[in-house]
Amino acid sequence: MEPRETARMASRGVEWYREGRARGSAALLAEAERRLRSELHAPRGAAAAETYFYLGATLAALGRAAEAASAYSASLSLSPRSASAYENLGIALSDAGRDREAVRAFRAAVRLQPRAEAYSLLGRALREGGRGGEAELEAALALAPTSAAVQYEVARTDELMGDGARQPLFAAAAAAAAAAWREAMGCAPRGEAAVAIARGGGRAEVRRVWARGGESYGRVAAAPYAAEAWPPAGVHRWPPLEFVDRAVVLAELRDVWISGNDGVVTDEECNVYLPSHGAQVPLHLNLPTQRPDQRLADGRVRVVGYAHEAREPHLGPPDEAVLLSLVQLFSGNYYSFVMDMMCRLMVALDMLSEDERRTLRVALPASAGRLRSFMWPFLERFGIDKRISFPYSVRDVSLNPEDAAAARVFVRRLLVVDWAPHADDRRTDTAHLPPRSALRSLRERFAAPGVHMAWSTASARTTLVYLQRTAAKIRRLRNEPQLLTALAGPLASARPALKLRVLSDAPPTPLRDLGSTLAAAFCVLGVHGAGWANLLFVGEGAHVLEMALPEPHAIYTAHAAYALGLHYWHVPLTSRGVHSAPSFTAPVENVSSTLALVVRAHLEAAASEADMEEGLVGACAPRNRSVELVVARYHEDVQWCMRFNCTVYNKGHEVQMAEGPDLRWRQLPNIGREAHTWLAHIEKYYDALADTTVFMQGDPFDHFPIGINVESYINSSTDVFLLLTGVVRADLSALAFRDGYAPFRPFTGRLQDERHWAMLNAQRIPVLLQPLGLWGAREGYNKSEVAVKTSDEGALPNMLRMPLHWILQRAQQQRSLSLADFWLTFMQCKLPSLLYHAQGGQFSLSRHAIQSRPRTFYRALLDHVIHIDPVSSYYLELMWWYIFDENLARS
Repeated sequence: MEPRETARMASRGVEWYREGRARGSAALLAEAERRLRSELHAPRGAAAAETYFYLGATLAALGRAAEAASAYSASLSLSPRSASAYENLGIALSDAGRDREAVRAFRAAVRLQPRAEAYSLLGRALREGGRGGEAELEAALALAPTSAAVQYEVARTDELMGDGARQPLFAAAAAAAAAAWREAMGCAPRGEAAVAIARGGGRAEVRRVWARGGESYGRVAAAPYAAEAWPPAGVHRWPPLEFVDRAVVLAELRDVWISGNDGVVTDEECNVYLPSHGAQVPLHLNLPTQRPDQRLADGRVRVVGYAHEAREPHLGPPDEAVLLSLVQLFSGNYYSFVMDMMCRLMVALDMLSEDERRTLRVALPASAGRLRSFMWPFLERFGIDKRISFPYSVRDVSLNPEDAAAARVFVRRLLVVDWAPHADDRRTDTAHLPPRSALRSLRERFAAPGVHMAWSTASARTTLVYLQRTAAKIRRLRNEPQLLTALAGPLASARPALKLRVLSDAPPTPLRDLGSTLAAAFCVLGVHGAGWANLLFVGEGAHVLEMALPEPHAIYTAHAAYALGLHYWHVPLTSRGVHSAPSFTAPVENVSSTLALVVRAHLEAAASEADMEEGLVGACAPRNRSVELVVARYHEDVQWCMRFNCTVYNKGHEVQMAEGPDLRWRQLPNIGREAHTWLAHIEKYYDALADTTVFMQGDPFDHFPIGINVESYINSSTDVFLLLTGVVRADLSALAFRDGYAPFRPFTGRLQDERHWAMLNAQRIPVLLQPLGLWGAREGYNKSEVAVKTSDEGALPNMLRMPLHWILQRAQQQRSLSLADFWLTFMQCKLPSLLYHAQGGQFSLSRHAIQSRPRTFYRALLDHVIHIDPVSSYYLELMWWYIFDENLARS
């Protein structure tokens, strides 16, 4: 609810207030408060009433609702017939949780001036208190049937506290706002739809990117404000309203303007484009105050993706850059940025072609045109740096319409990633919540190395993480010491004992540390708004305990928890207006008793998990030696493997092959190269592996040294049969191949510019090939006459000294761990100076060799190769020998 101003008052305090509101600056508002209080020493009567009024507005903007109510009351004591003051007093009282007083204030405003807006505020206050309000909302609509503001507020009230019958008013409000704006801008109407929401329109193309929508999950409150839906105290599990997973769409718009306002895109004919969460954007407050094609007052217009001769000849070469717009509701909000904006960016980067990515610019909505410090580490994980980012100023939706900035960015080609609405959505405010599939993919992208080991078992989670809200000036816990002391009881009584970790926002925890801290969490506890986007670092099966008001914002955390496979618990707070409250008291007893239930559930899960593991071990009985051939196929002809006991993992086009007891056909996504196939098989069948598993490419023959065939691997009786065919320096600066191993005839690897490969390879082959007798290792690996220690660099004086650019480039592009860090993460020892390996990653392993490492080890590796061409798959090709014989890694 926004304050309604009275007649304009020319005072320095009021000017500071308006400037502070326009910029969203607490410092300017604090100065406004100081000046307004000083002005109260002189004026009397109407002037004093006006000063008190703006003091109330300033205090409300600073989140001090109770003080704002006192200032408005003082204004009314001097000017008792001010309807505006009564309206704003009602808003402040409502924010302070004084519902009955708020209703009385709104009734007084209606008596003095029966405006539609006043009736809307009264209806909302009555609905909040569970005392009707339908007649008042109908009166508001009757008084202003075409008002976008009234339609929007009535729809919002219905969404938060009603039965959903008035949800179509959101679309009506958007259409009314667009129509009024077009008329004010002097644009001729074109077609019936003035606003396109996730459908495009004009010069737009819309594509469905992921068609994985429709599944329901989680249970949330249908009407969280309704008094009957919530107990006054204690633990609450949400009454049924299921989230519905939605598909992802990509809208491509041509020749459009990005406004300096949240989520609004327009073209030169004043068509308006909104994302699917457009219902949450009050369009009447966000449309530009100038025509889209007009420059700002200072003459600046930023143009992206336009040729020299078209608009701005000084901007550079004529390319058609792709601008990705990451529209969102709250430009500086941690949750909105991480959970929504990063999800959109991830989807976009995955679906763009290489050519599109080379010309990509990312439009980043930013408060005052600057990103906050926590945003850059997240962006850099996706390779988005300041060279291709495009921060542009947006104004907060809470500001006055007069402060709306004109459109300022012209885009030749604009991409908008959006979440498609679903027919089963009960509330429009769920439309902007990212799909479950997108959130889970984002969690995998941000996972710190090795954390999946902690995620995989309940027994590895031993920490209660408390999200401490310290830096913020509002929503602070008055009794935090008592709460932390009370939490110690359920933790200490657990067997084994659990521990508490406080994760504070002052100073903020670096991104690199969040993963390791939260991976060990069996439960995350905090107040609403304390950084719940951090759930992205929590493993499936953990618990979430949130202290929150029974208000719609609480569904954000609930949705994230359910989407990520977490258990959600809600401890209601008894006051209202948590977003504007400077502080509140935590219900310590309720939180402690809820935590006791969480601890019990966690320990039962850990015990059940241990029993299951023990049962699996006991079920393993001796049997005759079995051999399974695992084949990674793309487009190769794999008829050669039909005479073996074989499982073919297909990542390319499907072919007709008769399955049988000795031939199985499995489909996998085309990601991660052969490493993904090997790890997927090991992780899935870890407890049901053959005695020997042979891992082969779809066309394995070019990777065999002379005299070696498939049967050599099938018939091997050693734990590990891995024929070394190559060696590289650990810094990836040099390599050599074995004599007798020729993956290409002649070798035509693209080590340098492809145009010169014939000449270069003619010079290179004598250097690459090393005598067979020079290499040796333990019995069972290589039958060499001369054994050479893996650390002896002098044995290979003729290595080709050149960077392995196909690995280094991918590491740089993917912003991944270096080989040394990747090795240290998983091998827990220093990287050797030389890495001997099998080209193509083909080998034969006994069950004992595989199970010498825990299943969680392979699961963690698997999560690192979930990419179409991950650099970690190349690392693993160099590491397999050492993975299956840990002593080699430490020699």
